[in-house]
Formats: sequence, C-alpha cells, structure tokens
Amino acid sequence: MQILLTAAVLAVFFAAESGTTEGAGNAPERLALVTAGMMLTVLAARIISGLTVLQLTSVEHRREPLRRFARLRQLHAVLWLACGAAVYWVLDWPRLVHVDWGLQDAFLLDELLLLAPLLLPLALSWAAFYEVDCVVAKLNGGQAAIGSRAHFVAAKFRAEAGLLLAPLLILILYQDSLQTIFAAAAWTKSPLAYIPLLLAILAAFPWFVRWAWRAEPLPAGPTRERLEACARRMGVRVNDVLLWPTGGRIANAAVCGFFGGLRYVLLTDELLRRLDLDETEAIFAHELAHAKHRHLPLRLLALFVPFAAAQAASLAMGASSADHLWLAATAGAIYLATIYAWYCRRLEYQADRTAAIACGDAVAALTAAGVTTFTTALQKAAAGTRQPRLPIMHPTVEARVARLEQSLPQ
Repeated sequence: MQILLTAAVLAVFFAAESGTTEGAGNAPERLALVTAGMMLTVLAARIISGLTVLQLTSVEHRREPLRRFARLRQLHAVLWLACGAAVYWVLDWPRLVHVDWGLQDAFLLDELLLLAPLLLPLALSWAAFYEVDCVVAKLNGGQAAIGSRAHFVAAKFRAEAGLLLAPLLILILYQDSLQTIFAAAAWTKSPLAYIPLLLAILAAFPWFVRWAWRAEPLPAGPTRERLEACARRMGVRVNDVLLWPTGGRIANAAVCGFFGGLRYVLLTDELLRRLDLDETEAIFAHELAHAKHRHLPLRLLALFVPFAAAQAASLAMGASSADHLWLAATAGAIYLATIYAWYCRRLEYQADRTAAIACGDAVAALTAAGVTTFTTALQKAAAGTRQPRLPIMHPTVEARVARLEQSLPQ
C-alpha cells in the first residue's frame, strides 16, 4: 500500500501542476460527484467488511474467509484508484480547488484539499475494515490489543502513510512559508532553495521510520548481543537495533540511515518468532551488507541523477510545464521498471552474498554452511507469503537461493 499511495500522491501533484488557468465550471455539481466517488469507495469497504465478519462468525475454519478478504481488499484498492482517477482527471478536482475556488496561493489549505479525495476515503475504509480485525482478534483472544476504532485508524495511517506524508507536509510548509515571507523573491522558485531541507529530511528519515512503524529498541538478551557482535565483525556502525511490531503479520527486516549515528536496523516480531538465532543473524547480516556496500546512497543517486538530467534536457528544449511533467512521469516510470529495477536486483544479490559469507566459517569466501544458513533463513522468512510473478526491485526467493548455490566453489 505504501508504494501505491506514494504513486497516487505524486500523480495528484502532477495533475495539479499540469492544469490550465481556466476554471472547471459547475463547481457544485462537480463537488457532489467528487463526494459520491469518495462515498462509493467507503461503501464498498463497508460491504466487504460486513460480509467477511459474517463469514468469520459462521464458519469453523477462518483461513478461506481471510483469503477471500485479502482478495477483496485488492479489488477495493483498484476501486479506490479508479475513483481517484475520475476525481482528479475527469472531474478536474485540482482546477476546482485552484481556479474556481481561488485557493492556489492559500497557505497549506490548497494542498490539504487536493489530497482530501485521495486520503479521506482511505481513512474511512480503514475504519470499516476495523470490524474484521476486531473479530479476528476476538477469536484469537486478543481484542484488547486492537484498541478503539480511532486508535486503529490512526495506527494504520501512521504505518501506511506516515513515511510519505510527514516529510511531504514539512516540505509543503517550507514551500508555502518561503513564498509567503519572500513573495517577491525569484530565488524561492528555484530547486536550489529546497536542497538544504531535502538533505535534512534524508538525514532524519530513520527517525520518521521509527515513529511511523512504532519501533522500539530490541530488548537486551542473547539475540541483541549476537546481532551487535555481528555488526562489529562486519565493521558496520549501527545506532540501534529496533523491534518492529506488526502483530505477527510481517516477517521482514530493514535498514535505514546513511550514517552510523543515524542508522537503524529493524526486525519484525514475526521474523524473530520464525527464525532461530543463527538465521536471525543471517537476515541481520543481509541488512548490514546494504549499509556496508553503500547501497542506500547508490540507490538514491541512481534514482536522482537520471531525473535531474531529464529535467535539464526538457528545460533546455523549452518544453511547457505540462509537457515536461508528463514526459518526466512517463520516462520515469519506464526507467524505474527497467534499468533502476535491474540495478536494485543486482544490489540485492550482492547483499545476499555478503551475508552468506558472514554466516560461514571462512572470513572472505562463500561456504556451503554459510549459504545453507542464509538461504534457510530467507525461505523461512518468506514462507506463507505470495511471491510476485514479476519481481521488480527484489528478485524472487528462488532466484536468490539459486544464485548463491551457483556461486559456491566447485
């Protein structure tokens, strides 16, 4: 959902920037249709939730209703995107806000109104899906852990949208403040004016991650001692090892932060439950390998440089603002799905190899024992999750296991 939401928010701002200066017209009718589109999404969520609750409380085995609920959630996401596309491109919601209502220069208000048809139905849909989580928690004997509906929606919003919206809100506040305080200054329109803030957001991003995912330091004990020793052995500085609570829904790990003092490694509760100590260290070593080989800044450069070059070329050719935005969006999507995805997969293979070496008896060579430990951990972490048919940024588990086994010395 995070990738989908990020793409949707970027599309909203593309639509806003590429609009004309003419009003959309028929503002009351358009507003009524926008409201109807939002309510359609919420109504669908309410129906899906009600049917799932009914099935969960009337059958003995819950696996099939929950699998059906997951499929219906995917269809709901498609409906949410379709209604959003109609609101922004058919009903011209950005023109309605900026031109018809004259709010283009309103401090923060125009951006909040732009995002409302996207985020409001999503939040209300989560409120509807709360019923399913309550029933599942009650059947598992843990209803108190769910909390109130408002708490549930706030937690979902923070986990799914917080990483995107918190930095975005800071950026919008900065932009509107510059244009309000220095309204006559031309430099406020230059991208250079935003570089200090963007660098600060990148540096502080691990704190956003920790806040959004409600991560806390991993408790003291054998697991923490083993992981800290692994970090020292690999020569990677880490600020802290964090426990990422997911309610047992996700078995995963992540690393964030460009510098040791601002770097966190996160391990989910379900990952720690599934893996033994050697396997946990193997997954942890994989995340450390990303930091050891500077994969985070390399990915950022691979993401930024082509887009900066495309923007410079577009401006040099004198393309209009609308043409530039759609040209950049199309070229960017193709680049992300091909060259950038291929590069990310290569980095993933490199991190796998480094982690397998760290798991073995040798210091700088692959061993059968190291490969077995790492691939077993990888397979156990991925057990029960559906692998993508078309791997984009990550290779499939099967491909990663095969690559390591083929790399073993004969």
